[in-house]
Amino acid sequence: MDIGFQGNKRERTEIACICGERKTLKIGTVDNFIFESRIQVHNIPHFRCDFCGNVTYESNTGLPSLLKVAYRLKLMEIDWQQRDSTVVIFKIDLDYELKSQIEQMINKIIDDLKDGEPFLIMRDEPILGRRLENIVVLEEIITKVILLQGNGE
Repeated sequence: MDIGFQGNKRERTEIACICGERKTLKIGTVDNFIFESRIQVHNIPHFRCDFCGNVTYESNTGLPSLLKVAYRLKLMEIDWQQRDSTVVIFKIDLDYELKSQIEQMINKIIDDLKDGEPFLIMRDEPILGRRLENIVVLEEIITKVILLQGNGE
């Protein structure tokens, strides 16, 4: 079954399944496993067979790289629809106002943050973060900072 054209490419709504039934196009949450880690991907277009449960994706979803980043950041879920925008994930408990301030600051300086490099947000208690591609994770509040004074003598 085809529903029409998207640009010059026909968009499929059904494909054959390996069990002999048909898979239908759905948008929703799918569990993916990388080694022992389960990562839920929300709002992703996929083909699912209602008979056997088999799931496949179009090759242009970019799912492998998205899962790689989620796995490296130890995320349990990620939203596919946010794949092209900067996403700030808080693994720490902060109030809404502070989260908003941090998100605004990160969006302004995202190009200055190197991929994979850890960084600190300095405030009363520094916050440790890391950027991987378009995802920034704020991982930990540093509760103890030791200042080295002088030249070590």
